[in-house]
Amino acid sequence: MKALVVDDKINNRKLLLKMLGSRGYEVIEAGNGIEALEQVKKETPDIIISDIMMPVMDGFTLLRRLGENSKTKAIPFIFYTAVYVSEEDKQLGLSLGALRFLVKPIEPKDFLGELEDALKEVGAGKLKPSETAMEEKEYLTKYSERVFLKLESKIKELEEEVEKRIKAEQALEVYIEKQAVLVELSQLVINDAAIPDLMNHAVGLTGKTLNTEYSTIYEFLPDRSKLVLRAGTGWKKELIGSATVDTGERSHAGFTLLTNEPVVLEDAGTEERFELSSLLKEQGAVSGMTVIITGRERPFGILGVHTTQLRRFTADDISYIQNVANTLSLAIERRRAEDELRESEENYRNLYEEAPNAYFSVGTDGKIIKANRRAGEMLGFTRPELIGKPAPELYADTPSGKTKAKDVFKRFIAGKGILGEELEMQRKDGSRVWVALSVRPVEDENGKVIASRSIAVDITERKLAEEIRVEKERLEYASQAKSDFLASMSHELRTPLNAVLGFAELLKTEGQSELSEKQMRYADNIYTSGNFLLTLINDILDLSKVEAGKIELKKEKLSIPITIDETITLIKEKAIKHNIVIKKEIDPGLDCIEADKQRVKQILFNLLSNAVKFSKEKGGTVTITAKKVGENMQVSVSDTGIGIKPENMDKLFQKFEQLEKGISARYGGTGLGLSICKQLSELHGGKIWAESKYGEGSTFTFTLPLPVVGKV
Repeated sequence: MKALVVDDKINNRKLLLKMLGSRGYEVIEAGNGIEALEQVKKETPDIIISDIMMPVMDGFTLLRRLGENSKTKAIPFIFYTAVYVSEEDKQLGLSLGALRFLVKPIEPKDFLGELEDALKEVGAGKLKPSETAMEEKEYLTKYSERVFLKLESKIKELEEEVEKRIKAEQALEVYIEKQAVLVELSQLVINDAAIPDLMNHAVGLTGKTLNTEYSTIYEFLPDRSKLVLRAGTGWKKELIGSATVDTGERSHAGFTLLTNEPVVLEDAGTEERFELSSLLKEQGAVSGMTVIITGRERPFGILGVHTTQLRRFTADDISYIQNVANTLSLAIERRRAEDELRESEENYRNLYEEAPNAYFSVGTDGKIIKANRRAGEMLGFTRPELIGKPAPELYADTPSGKTKAKDVFKRFIAGKGILGEELEMQRKDGSRVWVALSVRPVEDENGKVIASRSIAVDITERKLAEEIRVEKERLEYASQAKSDFLASMSHELRTPLNAVLGFAELLKTEGQSELSEKQMRYADNIYTSGNFLLTLINDILDLSKVEAGKIELKKEKLSIPITIDETITLIKEKAIKHNIVIKKEIDPGLDCIEADKQRVKQILFNLLSNAVKFSKEKGGTVTITAKKVGENMQVSVSDTGIGIKPENMDKLFQKFEQLEKGISARYGGTGLGLSICKQLSELHGGKIWAESKYGEGSTFTFTLPLPVVGKV
């Protein structure tokens, strides 16, 4: 079946072509009534579907012409229109002979249903197509009336369209002006304009674009208690920078901060959400808008526009002022970020320059390209001397210097980091300095190593301390081995020596009748020398035990006065022999303590023995003093003997030390007694010291920090 589609809109024809084609229709197209008549002359369609309003010849006229021709008046005709949609239009179309009057838009299935129903009715004889019952005069009257109304409607529609276009053009001009303002402000931001200048531009341009008398930027005061009028137009000059507004919920600005979105004031007289500030009331403002100028962490302030005329601001106005605020926010945050970055860079430079460690950078050619003050100080160079200097020249010509530095450089070039590598560097004066070197490669955007960031920590003192510690451990080990050896040998020597002493004493007591005077003298010498040797061995054994940590104190309650008396008894005969008077000064409140009695007596005996031994030939006095000092017991042994020279005081408690040549020969002794006293005092938790005036005598004092425990 063949269908002729008549419509001046090609898209409408394509739509009908698609719908009719889906039902098997062969479609012929025409753009107006004249083209349709030409198509009908060429071939007669089975049905014609036509629009009404078309150029050259409309649909009404087309149907009238078809009805006038006996060959074409029988062709079924359907109107399909979007313009002529009134009931009068429909009646005119049907009266001209149309089978259907369909109004666009219509669902495809409904359209096709109407089409097929009409064709069925024609086939059944229920409808006779294109039979007009209207006289020419009546047709022309009704046709003219419909066309006039449509033209009038079209003219009105065109007028409205023109008005819309004028408004659109005006809106476009305003939009372009707004965009130009935003571009200008953005350009100022890009050109790094000062923030005050940017603010002044923003309020001036915004007020002009929105045609408002007052345009304002409020900035938070440092304590954020109020907002200060930082920039504005329409305000008295003296108010800028001094006038403030509240930030409470009832203020316009405060309400804006609370809602965190643009706030529009349409009529201050009816506004119930907030109150205008006294500043705006005094100016007679009745309408306005405010938006927040945001900050990175908290708002910077408020941007607002106000007018003395009632004004309904558009969504575009709101968007515009928000964009201005966003531009200000961007500029302010950028400036703050730049200031923070500048401050950070300055702090970094200060930290870099004043760092306690040496910082420097080395290029891939091995030359120093950057160094801080400490690097120069550590190596004895000025900074200009360091810059450009080959780094290998700064290392000592040792395995821990240049050799190791070459390996570090290879690893750095390979992009590997180095952490705490210990190397030996060489100062300008040739002296050495040990450093812990850490290196981080610096890469370009392509991942290629271009330089290093290096930190050198001076560890010379630590290395020296390590050497001292190692040497100390070696010496302590040697001392321990010596002590162990001496202790072992002392035990081995003491057994046969006791036998020798026993036989010598036996010869002295029981051999008088059988030995000559010379032999008796020999026996006496053997006994005296043996006793000295035994004392020496005992002292060595005691000292070795202390150093080896093998002496365990056997603490018990002991009476200091009794212990002193018992010790005096041991030395009394020798004192009388040297014409020495022994005196006591014992604190009555000092009685019992807890200590190793044997070792306390050993300390007392050594000190008393030395006091008697180093007395003057004419005799003298030895005084023992015992008293409480704080929580300690303090015992002093003073003599009126030969005294000690000041330069020898530091040697007193060293092992095997005799203060002067000839002392040992004249006074005897092993040189171990005071050293043993020191060790035993410290083993108890006390200490010992000496005071002396050469030629007048000495005082030796020791303490035992032990609590008094009462009577024995």
